[in-house]
Amino acid sequence: MVIITNNPATQKKRFFERLRKNVHPNHWNMWFGSFDIDTINDEEKIVTFVVGNLFLKERLKNKYGSTIARTVKEVLGSDYRYTLEFSSYQKKVENTADNDQQQKAEPLIKKKPIAFSSLNEHYTFERFIPGGGNTFAYNSAIEITRNPGKFNPLFIYGEVGLGKTHILQAIAHDIMKRSPQLRVHYITSEQFMNNLVTSIKTGTTAKFREKFRRNLDVLLIDDIQFLIGKKGIQNELFHTFNELYDAGKQIAFCSDRPPEELGTFHNRLVSRFQMGLVVEMAAPDMETRKKIIKKFAEVEDLELPDDVTDYLAEKVSENIRRIYGYLVKLIMANKLKGKGINLITVKQMLNEIYPVNGNPGRTTLTPDQKLFNTVEETTGLTRNDLVSKSRKKKISETRMIAMYIAVKCMNEPVTSVANWFKKSHSSVNYSINKMKKMLGEDNSRIKGMITTLKAKLNTDMDYAKDAQG
Repeated sequence: MVIITNNPATQKKRFFERLRKNVHPNHWNMWFGSFDIDTINDEEKIVTFVVGNLFLKERLKNKYGSTIARTVKEVLGSDYRYTLEFSSYQKKVENTADNDQQQKAEPLIKKKPIAFSSLNEHYTFERFIPGGGNTFAYNSAIEITRNPGKFNPLFIYGEVGLGKTHILQAIAHDIMKRSPQLRVHYITSEQFMNNLVTSIKTGTTAKFREKFRRNLDVLLIDDIQFLIGKKGIQNELFHTFNELYDAGKQIAFCSDRPPEELGTFHNRLVSRFQMGLVVEMAAPDMETRKKIIKKFAEVEDLELPDDVTDYLAEKVSENIRRIYGYLVKLIMANKLKGKGINLITVKQMLNEIYPVNGNPGRTTLTPDQKLFNTVEETTGLTRNDLVSKSRKKKISETRMIAMYIAVKCMNEPVTSVANWFKKSHSSVNYSINKMKKMLGEDNSRIKGMITTLKAKLNTDMDYAKDAQG
């Protein structure tokens, strides 16, 4: 039976009642959140639908196009056809005193965010302080939330502790807020790998692929460098990437290194990382660090004098996470001791990290504490990272550099250094010889790291003889 009426409101109501019967309830909430009728042209026998996102437009056309067409013919007539357009849809209501008419104009389907992962509620753009080395990454992230799929993929890289995870989760929060009908998934590379391994063991790889290739609109993967050496996982990621990219879905990655330095990654995957927007996140400048400290203090209702802010911003130059760590320590020490915060008390509270009484180079730290703290401040890697059995490139390389510095620059016995790192005597010697070889090959990156750590440790020994081979 064909139902035709000249009343647009009645037509719309009948159409959605009929269409909803033809769509599974779960899929209705997932896909038709912003789907609506824009116009019905009875003269040309055409219905124009609008949807609030380009991704949904393609999905609805491909998956539900025949269902929509059939419903249009059932409700309006067999000679009617339809078009589907993208529009940042907002219902326009004529000025009227009729409250009933106003209520009828409200969207029939309420939007709600769709997320497949837990997000840190504090990792939003509102809580992120752009400036200096992170401005381009911040602006790029903002742009893809406004125009998902325009810059695809987004690949953000930089050292640890600079806010890459914050940016990636902020993208998720913002897209869910702006386009709540989209399905957004933030995941770490380790979680992606574990999910795949579990699906293989349980014989559910089809469900895994359905989830990551066809049931997502936005995929955000953190710490992609941890898939180095995992060729099977990379292969799955390659095919996942292709399907999402071809469907116009937004993809974004974070890494501690640029695509070309991802070691054993497939060349075909590296080339796909490079085909979009590759952005480096560098350390924040002095003014940005001050803003970060002030913002944190504001959120925690902590009053910091300007000289304290300047002192902390100057001392922590390379790692934002380190800034937060010191501020948390400051807050706890202040509560426990009940002292007012000023520059002197701050220096006393942070005594084991910073020199006291303006006497640089003299601290209460033991040599191993001094080395590990300096390495963490510079690279973000903790003592636990360095003494672990991990063979990840960054950890392994930093461990060898630290061992080299301990013996060659701090004049510590090899046996003592072996105890610090919970490694054998021969492992320490191997690391020292490895560093000598790399210095002899004039490896500028290794030389720069040693120079930086050496300067922070205030050591005087020259390693130039090792650079000679």
